Parts: sequence; C-alpha cells; structure tokens
Amino acid sequence: MQVMRRLDTFTIAVPVIKPEGAAPEVPTGSQVAADGKSLGAGEMKPGSILIYPRFTSGDQGASRLFLTNTHPTAKARIRIFFNGTVGTGGVAETIISLFPNETTSLDPQEFLPNQRGWVMAMAIDLRALPLSFNNLIGSSMVTEQTGTRNSYAALAIARNASGSVPRNSDVTTSDVIFNDLEFDRLPATIAFNGLPSQSDNITTIGAVRFSSDLTAPPNLRGLMQVTLTDPLLRQFSGVLSTLEARLSTLNIPSTTPPTPITQTLEAGHRGWVRILPSSPVLSWGVNVATAPFTAPGVYGDYSGGLSGSTSPHILTTFGAFTTRTVALNPNNTGPTADFETIDPLIETRSNLGTIVRLDGRVSTDPDPEDPLTYRWFDNDVQISTAEISDYRLKKGQHTIKLIVADGNGTTSEAKSQQVNVVDTTPPILSGIPAAISKSVSGSVGTSINFNLPVAYDSVDGWVSVTANPRPNSLFKIGKTVVTFTAKDSSGNIATSSLTVTVTSGGNFPVNGGTSGNKSPYLNNINDQYLITGKVRTYVLQAEDPNNESVTFELVGAPAYARIERANPVLKRANLVMAPVEGSQIHASNVRVIARDARGMTFSTLPFRMMLSEHENDETGSGVGPGTGGGGDDGGGGGGDEPPPANQPPTAAMASLPASVKATTRNGAILKLDGSSSNDPEKDPLTYVWKNGDKVIAEGAMVEVPLAVGNHSITLTVTDTVGGTSTTSPQTVVVLPRDLTVTAINPARIPLFNSVNMTITGTGFNSGTTAQFECTSFCSGGSRITLTVLSIEEDTIVLTAKTTSATPTGNRNLIITNPGGATVRVQRSNFVSN
Repeated sequence: MQVMRRLDTFTIAVPVIKPEGAAPEVPTGSQVAADGKSLGAGEMKPGSILIYPRFTSGDQGASRLFLTNTHPTAKARIRIFFNGTVGTGGVAETIISLFPNETTSLDPQEFLPNQRGWVMAMAIDLRALPLSFNNLIGSSMVTEQTGTRNSYAALAIARNASGSVPRNSDVTTSDVIFNDLEFDRLPATIAFNGLPSQSDNITTIGAVRFSSDLTAPPNLRGLMQVTLTDPLLRQFSGVLSTLEARLSTLNIPSTTPPTPITQTLEAGHRGWVRILPSSPVLSWGVNVATAPFTAPGVYGDYSGGLSGSTSPHILTTFGAFTTRTVALNPNNTGPTADFETIDPLIETRSNLGTIVRLDGRVSTDPDPEDPLTYRWFDNDVQISTAEISDYRLKKGQHTIKLIVADGNGTTSEAKSQQVNVVDTTPPILSGIPAAISKSVSGSVGTSINFNLPVAYDSVDGWVSVTANPRPNSLFKIGKTVVTFTAKDSSGNIATSSLTVTVTSGGNFPVNGGTSGNKSPYLNNINDQYLITGKVRTYVLQAEDPNNESVTFELVGAPAYARIERANPVLKRANLVMAPVEGSQIHASNVRVIARDARGMTFSTLPFRMMLSEHENDETGSGVGPGTGGGGDDGGGGGGDEPPPANQPPTAAMASLPASVKATTRNGAILKLDGSSSNDPEKDPLTYVWKNGDKVIAEGAMVEVPLAVGNHSITLTVTDTVGGTSTTSPQTVVVLPRDLTVTAINPARIPLFNSVNMTITGTGFNSGTTAQFECTSFCSGGSRITLTVLSIEEDTIVLTAKTTSATPTGNRNLIITNPGGATVRVQRSNFVSN
C-alpha cells in the first residue's frame, strides 16, 4: 500500500497506566532523525524513484510491472533500468511518458528477455536529468519458474532537494546521491517477520546489491550475513553467498554435519530473520506452504501456511550512497542555432550605446521536447545565457554569435552576424545670434563681439562651438558671413551662420546680435517591446538651457500610446503604452518631440513599438525575462503540495556620492543605478526612485536632475506578484556652482545716463551683490549706482546709472555672494561720453 497524502494533524488518546503483567521497561533504540525533511524510503508513499526488487522474464518466469503517475496535471517522463542477474547479468533501459493520473504496465520480456533481477524507474526531465517528481507509485506481479505467483509493492524513494540533478563534467552521466538531503537513504539492514517453520513451508529469500553505476552490469557478488531469531529469542547465523537461496539451505558455520539456521523453528511456530549487508541491498522473499493450514484448540498452534510474497522491513539505512546514471537522451540529434536578424547598421542612442534584442527562439532541435540552452557572444565575450534578452552594444563593430546546446549537452555550430553601431547624427546648434549691423565713421571696419551658440549631441552631450571669424575679430566694410561649427567625437558636423554688416557713414551702436533661443533636449528612447494587456510607462524628462517650460508631442505612434501627466514647468511627462487585443503589432518610426515655450523643438531618434511576449529591459543587461517555472517540461516537483510562497526581491542601488557640484543652473544630473537588484525567482522587476516622498524616476538605470540642496534618495523594486523591497535612503548634497562671471553686456556705460546691463556667469543667488570700483585710470570713486532688476543662477539683470560727476574711465566689476565668495573682473567696463 502506498500513501498519497498524510494528515497535517491527528490526535488520539492513549492510556498512561501500565497494564497488569506488562513486560519490564526497556529503552527503545531508534535511528538518528532524517535530514532534508526526508520521510525515508518505503512502500507506503510516492517517490521520484521506484525500485522493483524482483522480476522474471522468458524461461525464468513471467512478470508484469505497474507504474502510475499520480500528479493531477503534470506529465511524467520516466527512465526505466532493467538489471538482470542470471549468468553474467545484463542491463536494458527504456524511456516512457505518463500523462497525469495515468497507469501503464510493462512486460520485462520485451526489454530484457530470459532474465530475473530488479528494476529501477526514475523520473527525468526533458534533458534526461533525474528530477524532483515525488508522484510515482508502482507494484509488480511476478510468476516464478515454479509457477508460484507473487506480488510486490515498489520501494519509493523521494527526492528531498528541488529541481534536477546536475550533469557531471563528462556530460553523459549524473550522480544520484542517496543521503536524505538529495534523495532518501537506501536500505541497509533488512528484516522479514512472521517467518514460518521450514518443516511445512519453503521460504526463498533474495538480496541484490544496489548498483553504483547503472550504465554497467549489476553487482552479482558479495556475501551477506543472515540471522534468524526463533520464538525463544535464540539466534543462529549463516551466510547468503548467492543472490537467492532457500532459507533452509543456509547453515550455521563450523557445524558438522551442516545445521540449518532454521533448525529450531518447529511446525506451527514463527520467527524472524534479518540480512546484514555491507552495502545497500534490495531484498524480497517468497513463501510456499507444503502442508495444509490447521488451527486446533481454542487458540491453537497452526501449521502449514499461505503461499505468497513477503515484503521486507528496512531496519537501518546507509548514511550516503552514490550511483551513476545515464544523463543523455537516446539517439540524440544535435540542435541548430538561429536568431532573429538584428539590424546590421544601428544608430547609437547615447554615450552608452544602443540596446538590441537577442532572440534565439527560432533555434531548433529535431528531437521532440528536447530543451535548449543558449550562449550569446559579443566579439567572443559571452554576454547572455537567455533565450531572449535585451543587450546594450557600445559604439563600434560587433560580431554577435549564438551557440545552443540541447538537453544532452550537444552543441550547435555558431550562428553569427555582424552589427555596426554608429553615430551619424550631428549635434544640434541653437542660440544662434541675430544678424548684426554696425555703422562706423572710418573705412577700415570695426571689431564686433557676439555670443557663441550652443550645441547639444545625444552621444557626447554639450560640445564646443567655433566661429569663423571669431568674436571680437575685425569686420571690414560690407557683409561678412560668420560660420558656426559644432563637431562631435564621431566627426559629425553641424553648421549655422550669422551675417555681420558693417557700413560707413557715422558711428552708431551695434544693432542685433541678440542670442537666439536655445533648444530643449531629452534622452533618446530604446525600442519598446510591449505585452498585450499590460501597461508600460516610460518617464520623459527634458531639459531646457533657458529653463523654459517644455511640452511633449508623440509622433508616428500606434493608438494605444499616449502622453499623460504632462508637467511643462518640470519638463516631465509619462509616455504610457497600453496595448490590448487587436492593437497594431508594429510601429517603426515613433518619435517624441519636445517643444519649449518659444516653439523651439527637439526630436528623439526614431524608435519602434512592437507587441511581444517579453517586454524590453531598459538596462540592456542580457539577463532576459524571469523564468519562474511552470509549463509541461516532462515533470515537476512537489506533487500535490501547494506552490511555494513568493520570495520578495532585494532592492540594491549603487553608492551615491555624499555631495556633487551643480552642472547647470537647475542643479546636477545624478546617475542612479539599481541594476544590482535581484529576485530569487528571477521575476521581472519594476523600479521606482524617490527623493523623499516624491517619485523622480522609473527604471533600473536613470539620470535625474536634482536642484541645489539636500536630497534623500531611495529605490523600491516590485516583482510581478507584488513583492517589494526598498533600499535605505542615501543622502546627496547638491552644491551650487562656483561663482563665476563669463560675460558683461554692454561694456560701455554712458556718462550722465543709465543703461540696462546683463551679467552672465554661474553661482548667483538671491543675496548676490554687484558693484563697480575704479581702476588706476579713474579717480574720485566709481560713482555708479547699480539697481538689481532680477537674479537667476546664471544671469543678473541690473541698471547702471551715472551722473555728470561720474569719472570717466575703466571700472572693475565685483560680484559677491552672501557666503563671502567674490569675483573681480578687471577692467570689465568703461564710462565714456
């Protein structure tokens, strides 16, 4: 009888008063408790391995083996070894599959004819590796040569560790360890109780040594001590020197004439026998009555007996035993590696490169249900072992290679493709000065100053701009075209121009030259792979050099994509993608356009939106989506046990600096890296970054703007079933930019007049003050009244007022912050009529 399920609890009341005439109390000995939650090998439970102690076939008898998969939903794949012990022995094997709740029967004659011995059935996965599938039960019906028919329950051995047994380094075998931690321990001391007298019964016992290598013939040698205990507790021992023998033929050593160990078992009496081997054994017993069953008297002493098989009892087990088994599928054919074509020429999207999808699902194997493993290489460096994943490629030439291996470890030839990640997009020039005109009284020309435009590149960030002719150059009478040039690290060039017109006919101030509007910018977006029925949100964060509000527009996107929660002041919005059944499968030319308050626009590189079974990984790690198990993989662990509870993820973020210096008027751009976060079940994670209680970004690796001041950054990760984890906060102080002055416009301050003046630089704040002091070329004090109109971090606008008593000559500008920082610009301005 096999027990499919045990009650969690059951209570029974027992008497605690010692009954009259009870035997003296003797301490009861027992084995050490099993490790690994093992219940121990036995015939009253299901297991991952079944051992049938006896079979016969052909001229040795006839047998029928029964095998049942008790799992209600999972299919079982089972490898069966037939071990013959007649003559030189022999081994045969087969692999079968059983549907849920299916029973099958096997005839050993079809696999190992004219033999007798033992059988082992082992649950395996699609790679032919032994696995945890504690749902098998079995029994057998055996007919001996004599015609005696007996039945045996298979010994069930459970796997106490989860998953499959790993393959050995030779690739062809696996080691199955019976130690209660991996699998239940194997029988050592075996006993039979209720042994009848051999005067009116014939009892045959057999014992075979468990094989240490199932790929080799079984062990047919070895001596085992057999000890019989009669009703008077007398013990007699003999030696079992063959694999099976009649009990009455086992003699007490050194007796003349030979005396059977069963000598004292008289008719109608019973004893018990035990087998003491030196290694794990499988045992069985057969009893044939030679006298009729009688029971004289009220209670009577019965004689004769009932024919039938005898199941042994396991008294002790071996602490550890290892057997080697085949770990390959028979007649295996190697796989073929293939993957979805990657664009051979890809535009890089940032200084980190661009993310491509590695999809090897089109790889094939001619063997049904043979699982594949994957190894991806980039220029011969392994980058992923996932069937499908997203990986970031840096700028340059790449040879992407895929090698797959089947369940037997047979590898394919490599499939390769050349991919070139290039940067062909030039920087964007903006802030172009307006056309300049100037009238002079002479005929030579004049020096003209102007501000340089700015240039932003998606890969290099801000790049320098040159002008030809340069500012403050001599511009001759007539029209001169100034060419502005910005060049990125890849050699891409952007140009723009400014027209400067100098005329003769009087000395008049410069007209024009005001810097134009500067373009906003935002990061390029990777291709978006989307799951039908799942909402995906991408945070758009723009920047604007003029700190103007920014709006967003989505171009070329399918109907399920939209802009939500737009905040022009914060220059932020959410790109929400929510495909449903019937949505457009592929959109290949999607862009996001950022537009500032004066209409200047910036467009991302085109990206794709595609429906897929696996959403994209913004980290480009190559890890691939989570593989939480499930599906029909030829078996599975746990039987009727409930699935394990979800294990929450672990949030981890890279260390942040204690302080950073602001790099823009708005503060600093801080890189946040949570890619070291992990989930025990490999579930995909979502990432939410907060500054205090405010959400500032989503994604594993992001860049966020932080204003000057103190910030407390945390990361919360969430798996697909709601498990969450939050890091401890890290404090970051954003320090203001150093106090600098880069330009003062205009330089001339008219006498007995007033002029609006713009001072540009960095590190200004609400308490910043400005004043002029005389140089060696003026005396009597500066006598210029300054009235501040507005102060921003990089711009001060003020009015400079002079009187008739203000000395002419050069002035030094002094800018001072409340903290004491001071900048002095020598001879920055001059007072003249």
